[in-house]
Amino acid sequence: MYTGLLCAATLWGPVRMSEVRQPAFAAAMLVLSGLVLLAPVRTADPLRRRRDRAEAEGLRAERAPLSAESDRRGELSAPLELAASRSR
Repeated sequence: MYTGLLCAATLWGPVRMSEVRQPAFAAAMLVLSGLVLLAPVRTADPLRRRRDRAEAEGLRAERAPLSAESDRRGELSAPLELAASRSR
């Protein structure tokens, strides 16, 4: 967010002081600075990363009991069957 504010301030300065004589260029700079301010930065959201990580771990935890239960019943999963056949 601070980077966006710095970019906007840097771009707004010349426009405000009338150093930029082309109105199209000034308008483009203002639009660009607005986009920089409004652009979401996904990596800067630690809560979203935590939620994503917790969701992924939850999915892994849901799958693990199913495979462990099927192994207890004698139904080996494909990787375990492959490992068992290679060890013979």
